[in-house]
Formats: sequence, structure tokens, C-alpha cells
Amino acid sequence: MSRYFVHLAYRGSKYRGWQWQPDVKNTVQGILEHTFEKILKRKATLYGCGRTDAEVHASQYFMHLDIEENLGFKNFEEDLKRRLNFMLPFDIAIYDVIKMPKNAHARYDALERTYHYHIHFEKNPFLRFSSSYYPNYDYNLEKMQEVVALYKTKNDFRSMCKKPDQYKNTLCRIDSVVLENNEETNRLVFKITANRFLQGMIRQLVGRMLDVGRGNLSIEDLKLSFETGEKPKITTPAYPQGLFLFKIKYPYLDIKTVFL
Repeated sequence: MSRYFVHLAYRGSKYRGWQWQPDVKNTVQGILEHTFEKILKRKATLYGCGRTDAEVHASQYFMHLDIEENLGFKNFEEDLKRRLNFMLPFDIAIYDVIKMPKNAHARYDALERTYHYHIHFEKNPFLRFSSSYYPNYDYNLEKMQEVVALYKTKNDFRSMCKKPDQYKNTLCRIDSVVLENNEETNRLVFKITANRFLQGMIRQLVGRMLDVGRGNLSIEDLKLSFETGEKPKITTPAYPQGLFLFKIKYPYLDIKTVFL
């Protein structure tokens, strides 16, 4: 048996997230495990680099599994990649199959993860599944940038977590967080990199930033929620379709993201 990392991407629009669930057929992990089982002729257990929610995308994703290399392929990695891409649906793409040391782990070895969240303010049918549409209610971009600056100073995100009690701690090391404004297209991209993320954390961060931007939440109340660990009165998460798991970095692997 040899351990392999699989580098892939998927559009999450029609899936109920990454993780296999016993009562849900349409998950990315479930589709992939079923495809691997057809090729390997045995049960396949895949270990992903993390979870993504329903309708959330991954521009870059890594998973690992152990494989017996007796499939009759001349060029094992390339032939397996080709077979997978032929059998998988259009919205899941395999980029690389990489042989790794036996103890390499797709989830636990990750040094940092980067997410991008795309926002557009004018209705656009071509962005329906790749960006979140928020009609322009005169968002105050200066205040939204203040929120981003606040996030840079924080390390405990209990108030931004969907289920904080399931964790031993809610500490995250934020390496980078920016809000990019494209005035020409009237679109925003929220970009954040950290060593870990809590359940629902990014959609809460973006949601609270938008709430401050349209005057539904004050920065003072947002600061208070961080200090107390209590969620703000407004806790509606940002829409899922604008969120991409953009990049995963390992101490031994740093591959450029394939993204249009």
C-alpha cells in the first residue's frame, strides 16, 4: 500500500458539502469514494483537508488515501488521474495524483488555509453560482475596512463560530485578511488566511462585515461580541455560494491554485 495525495477542485453548487453523511447521497466525498471504489474494486476511505458547507466551492482541495498499485496502469499517477476525470461529473476536477510518505496527512499536516469570498452588488446571471449577490444598499466601504482591520487583531473567534462548544478552544492565528474592492466591476473579494477555521466562521465574519457596512450593526457591538465571546444579536451568515476554499499549504507541498 502506498499513500497518495489527490489535488482537486469542485463547484459545490449542487452538493451538500464535502463530508460524507449516511442519510445524504449528494456530497463531494461520497461521489469521490464511489468513483474510487469502481476503479480500485474495493472500499475506499478518503481523508480530506477539511470540510466545506453545502454550496461552498473549493478552488483547491487535497485528500489522501492508501492504494495498492496493481491496477495495470503504465503511468500510475497520470492514468489514475485520467480515469477519475473521465468518470467524475463536470463539477469535480482532478489536477494531480501525488505519491507521498506513508505518514503524510491531508488534514493534520496543513500549515494554513486560504478562503476567498466573492460579493457582487448588481444582478448578474453569470455570477449566480460563484459569487453572492447583495443588492446595493449604500454599503459603507470605509466601515467595512474597519471591520477587516479589527479581524486582524483577533485570535479568539468563539463569537463567530456556529458550534463553539465542540472545540477544545476557539483560537485561530490569522495570517492575512483583506477586503479588495474592484470599482470597475463593483465587486468585492474578502480574502483570509489562517492556520485553522471554525465551523461557519468565515460566513459569519463576512456577514457581520456586511451588517456593519449597511448600518445594521455597530463596530462597538461587534467589538463587544469578541470581548464577551457572545454572538451579536444579528447572526445570519453570508450566503454560501460566494465562498471558495482557495488554497492549502503544507510544509512539503505548495501548489499554485488553478482558478479562473
